[in-house]
Amino acid sequence: MKKLPKELYRYFWDIDPTKLDITKKDQYVISRVLQWGRMDDLRWLKTYYGKNKLMETLKQTRELSDKHVNFYVKIWGISPTEVLCLQPEFRRLHRQYWSH
Repeated sequence: MKKLPKELYRYFWDIDPTKLDITKKDQYVISRVLQWGRMDDLRWLKTYYGKNKLMETLKQTRELSDKHVNFYVKIWGISPTEVLCLQPEFRRLHRQYWSH
């Protein structure tokens, strides 16, 4: 089982990071670090998972803030139409869920 580097434990406050299998839970790890990580953490993500995996996860995640998603869309040159959480239907449902 591949383990999470200790310097990233701070992003996984809701679980025991020593038991996290970063291969099996790759999308969870990537989403969490994309949302909260610093530049060094993002470099580790890119080195460990590769840019394609990061981009694939970004397109599917529901976990990132608009600010973070839009940042990665711009720097990686991804079309916003490819990103689930930027789609009007997703945004409408998300707002509806949190407004009740």
